[in-house]
Amino acid sequence: MRIHELTIENFRKFRQPLRLAGFEPGLNLLCDQNEAGKSTILEALRAVLFERHGSRSDRIRSFRPHGDEVAPTVELDFEIDGTRWRLRKRFLQSASVELESAAGRATGDEAEERLQELLGFSRAGNRGADDDSRGALGLLWVEQGQSFIIGSPGVSARRTLEDVLAGEVGLVTGGQRTQAILQNVERSLAELRTATGRPARRLAIA
Repeated sequence: MRIHELTIENFRKFRQPLRLAGFEPGLNLLCDQNEAGKSTILEALRAVLFERHGSRSDRIRSFRPHGDEVAPTVELDFEIDGTRWRLRKRFLQSASVELESAAGRATGDEAEERLQELLGFSRAGNRGADDDSRGALGLLWVEQGQSFIIGSPGVSARRTLEDVLAGEVGLVTGGQRTQAILQNVERSLAELRTATGRPARRLAIA
């Protein structure tokens, strides 16, 4: 997944639209002074991906700027496997969600379900998304001050990691390089023992 652009409006301290663009492939660093809103940007990014647009939980209500009855809105332009997607979520007042690509556009629950399929996470509960519902992708969203707190991955994340590791192991063990190594091992064993398992002449002399 590659992020191209993020726009935040009426989200905590960012009442006016804030647009972040120009992300390069690989690692991008967002640097600013304390209290500039870096953690809020991360929270907005997590919200647009993992939170249900129709939720009215305390967490969703906390997205509003203090004292304002407005609709927190986040828009994300991202890319997965060469396909560009645009996701827009509006929370609380006139809540809505849109997910669009060159192949078409989805809204409402259909958009939420398509997003879950794309990113491999589960539907958030009534209290909002948590480590389990975010799946394997959620393991990468480390909040400030949490980098040294190592927790156990949830069921969804664990299953995804197991599938990926199994695929990688299968790729390695089934590759040409591995087959060549196995053949060399078998030849070496043949020099040390017979087909019936008895010590070969070379091993007997040793």
